[in-house]
Amino acid sequence: MSGQAASLIEGTNVAENKIVTFVISLSEAYSEPVTVTYTVLPGTATTPADYSDAHGALTGTVTIPAGATEFFVTVDVVQDSLIEANETFRIVLSDPVNATINPDASAVVVTIVDDDLAIVDLSATPLDITEAGAAVSFTVKLTGAVLDVDTVVSLSNGQSITI
Repeated sequence: MSGQAASLIEGTNVAENKIVTFVISLSEAYSEPVTVTYTVLPGTATTPADYSDAHGALTGTVTIPAGATEFFVTVDVVQDSLIEANETFRIVLSDPVNATINPDASAVVVTIVDDDLAIVDLSATPLDITEAGAAVSFTVKLTGAVLDVDTVVSLSNGQSITI
């Protein structure tokens, strides 16, 4: 693996997952097989709600055959229509046999970028206001699959409300 961070847009097609492919690679081919253990660990994302290993395990040992230089590990990212914060998970390498792990490439943090938007409805009973300073009430409602996340609505007078 190279680099220490990656990100992807979550998506909203709940019928299928997005696949993240990690390439575990050697700097050069070796005359013996090389094995390494990988572990997928939660950050703010959780399994199975946000991600899962495509093969059902969140840890495994991979073998790069003699003469080869890479192996692929896939993780499924769950697409949903929930309004939530961006979330993270990471994949960490350990326990190499016939190789050493580059400390600058021993782990990668993946950010799942949420792309879901809440719909804000604003409604008010028809009003006739004739005096300055009269109070007016409006109803602000979020619709869609809204989680327990604060949403800030900015008003044209420069104020904002949090719902």
